Amino acid sequence: MLTRLRESDRQQLRALLNQLPPSSRPFLEQSLTAAATSDFRLLPGVLPLIGPTLHLLPADSCAVILERVARLAQVFPTGIVPLFRTLSRVFDEGGEQRTLEWLDAGELVGRRNTEAGTAFFALRSRTSLLALRGMPAAVYLGDVQSLLLKFLHMLSGAVVGLTETDRIAVPPPLAIEVEDSVLMPLPFCIERFPTYEDNFRLYRVLVAHHAARIEFGTYTCSPLALWATLGPLLQSVNHRRKVAPTDDLMEFFKLFPRPDLIEAMFLTVEGKRIVPHLVTRYPGLQEDFAWAESLIGLSRPEIVVILTQMPDSSGLTSRQKGRFRILWYWQPSCIWSSYVMSRAFLWIVITPGFTILGLTMKTEPDLSQEVNWKAKKKSNSKPTMARLNNVDVR
Repeated sequence: MLTRLRESDRQQLRALLNQLPPSSRPFLEQSLTAAATSDFRLLPGVLPLIGPTLHLLPADSCAVILERVARLAQVFPTGIVPLFRTLSRVFDEGGEQRTLEWLDAGELVGRRNTEAGTAFFALRSRTSLLALRGMPAAVYLGDVQSLLLKFLHMLSGAVVGLTETDRIAVPPPLAIEVEDSVLMPLPFCIERFPTYEDNFRLYRVLVAHHAARIEFGTYTCSPLALWATLGPLLQSVNHRRKVAPTDDLMEFFKLFPRPDLIEAMFLTVEGKRIVPHLVTRYPGLQEDFAWAESLIGLSRPEIVVILTQMPDSSGLTSRQKGRFRILWYWQPSCIWSSYVMSRAFLWIVITPGFTILGLTMKTEPDLSQEVNWKAKKKSNSKPTMARLNNVDVR
């Protein structure tokens, strides 16, 4: 590919190679050949910079770095041209060892994403600067809180606060009320990915989930609307106490033997309902949500097992079967999510060999009766989180 260069550029390249010790010449030639294979049009612009850059490096360091760059060129040739533009700055700031570590980090980024890798070697990404300084690519909530609050306000109009949690959960936990404030839980730190940009991207996805709940009625959910259907189920798994109706979502979860599992199940199902609505309003979020959906290990494994194995329409009447897929997407309230979540719980309990909960029921409740999907809350009910700092979400 180097033969496609103009004669003047080939002469410059020969002069550049002749300046190097014979043992180092093959490494530079391999690197530039790989870069030319990627896009030979970019080489003429960087050739004049390579000689002065290598001249500034100590001889021993120059040989070691050229060898490492040649190995990089075999797996990520696109990064070679921007690398030679920034190499002198990187070496000045970090020295030989830090430069080698920076090259290792950049190779990992480039293997995952060509655009991100190119930005890394051009020193145009936060990840690159952090790696150069020997700092992790972690993103701390305290450092980006103001940006995330602005993003949340842009999506939903809500003025809320953020609170730290000690783990990453997708979808995130429900908002909590502290005195007169509403706080959206987010992990105190995200360090799951090798790049700062991807770690911050996950924060954006979590905030978008919170915004979708505000915009599309998660916090107006009324378990009372389904009590006639769910009451027998709850009484069957609460053998020793009388179950009283509740219109509070968190109190509703506590009626189950595993409130944490039930809440996570509800949030997963509810996310399937609200995310398409938010993406319809803000199409630019679709790529972020698809990316988050493809990640492994962020959702609780029990929930993944339950919702992938549970029959979609087992036990539904023929009329409900016809509504199942339609209601999943357009149902304006989270009554549907509560229903599906409760059916999943029932399926866990009555399915032979399924031991996530290890429960037995005195009788098998009938969830096949028709549900009044448009049921209204009682006038004296208190909606959960109905008002978020003067933003009415009902």
